[in-house]
Amino acid sequence: MKAAVTLVLIFTFMQATSTINAQPQLLPSTRNVGNCSYVVKIKTSCTSAHYTLNQINITFGDTLNKVYSGRIDDPQKGRFRRCRMDTFGHIFGPCTYPCCMLFYRTGFDGWKVDTATIFVDAKSVTFFFNSMYIPQGVWYGLNNCIGVHAASSPENTQKRI
Repeated sequence: MKAAVTLVLIFTFMQATSTINAQPQLLPSTRNVGNCSYVVKIKTSCTSAHYTLNQINITFGDTLNKVYSGRIDDPQKGRFRRCRMDTFGHIFGPCTYPCCMLFYRTGFDGWKVDTATIFVDAKSVTFFFNSMYIPQGVWYGLNNCIGVHAASSPENTQKRI
């Protein structure tokens, strides 16, 4: 049974990454959870390139709900420069306390993320990427969710997916 669950997870992940504009499939919500406003702070690694012209998208959520931001980069504003913290506000989506955060990078100059903190209401959660290189053309990040649909192994803490 565990092998079948792993196969389904791999197939779902491959489907989500096969198209550049595809959104990752965390799982559709089956409940009405309302709408929340999020603020996301992302720190670019000090070992990243000086700046990036790549397109960066993010998504985050739990095992039932996801929030998709769309494109958050803006080369005109100098976002995602080495050692810099960028803040993105007014990201709206279903209310959730995120345990998974993924990035999608399009471009060729590369980019590394150090940390990302998501704020909702009076709560926050920080993901420690530790200068993780985000590969091009796939949803990539950390999955700390615990549950059947989150990861294929019981060791979920800071799991890179």
